[in-house]
Amino acid sequence: MNTKPITSKGFRTAKAFILSYVCLFILFAAIGFLIRYTPLPERWMQLYVLAALCVSCFLIGLLTGNVIQKKGILFGALFTIIFVLILNAVTVLLTGSYSEAGILQLRYLPCVFIGSFGGMIGVNL
Repeated sequence: MNTKPITSKGFRTAKAFILSYVCLFILFAAIGFLIRYTPLPERWMQLYVLAALCVSCFLIGLLTGNVIQKKGILFGALFTIIFVLILNAVTVLLTGSYSEAGILQLRYLPCVFIGSFGGMIGVNL
């Protein structure tokens, strides 16, 4: 009887979150480096940040879909929403200013779709 305890899934999910945040901060650093030392236009900064967020949401969906092993679209989207909410909460705590537009913005919708796609792929791996 080779059964894994339930804490193993929780630990692997927490590790997936940490890995996704590390990936996001590495991508942010790379974007900052490219903007500073190359002729990359700054006017597209929101798109660069959104692309980095989509990559890390894909990663969180992929890793949690691989951990849960069922309903990848649902769990990928759910963990992506949790990921973005935690990121927004940490941003508000660090900067001290809250966005006037709120947390329910349409720009996070591609991240949720890409995260659910990552969950679907993670289940099938």
